[in-house]
Amino acid sequence: MDLRLACVGRLRQPFTREGASHYAHRIEGYARLEIREVRSGRDELRDLGRALAGCRTVLLLDRKGKELDSEQLAALLAEFRDTAQQPIGLAIGGADGIPRDFGPPGSQRISFGRLTHPHELFRVILLEQLYRALTILRGGPYHSGH
Repeated sequence: MDLRLACVGRLRQPFTREGASHYAHRIEGYARLEIREVRSGRDELRDLGRALAGCRTVLLLDRKGKELDSEQLAALLAEFRDTAQQPIGLAIGGADGIPRDFGPPGSQRISFGRLTHPHELFRVILLEQLYRALTILRGGPYHSGH
């Protein structure tokens, strides 16, 4: 599986860098993962679009999107994998999220709940959920024991 994570902003806090690195390393055993960071500010949406260029399908992380649980995320990734819709792009917006009018045609908005998370922390959450989804697809025990 080929995944590209496009994020507005850098990880500044040591604990978020460590957590993101931990799960990115674990994902590498299951899929190719590329993380592209874009600067926040006036051109962040243009740069976020560029970071997603070439992705066959795009998931926009939006708290108002369709709520998915871990098994549903795994099934969605499997659908994209099985229908050759790769690389799969995933986008995390900046402080103001991702505007409604942003996204390539066919992109989907998904949510991990209605809570608002700091974007640095949410990157760690997303990477953990990607790792969990990949272990579900391989029939691994991780998702049931944690």
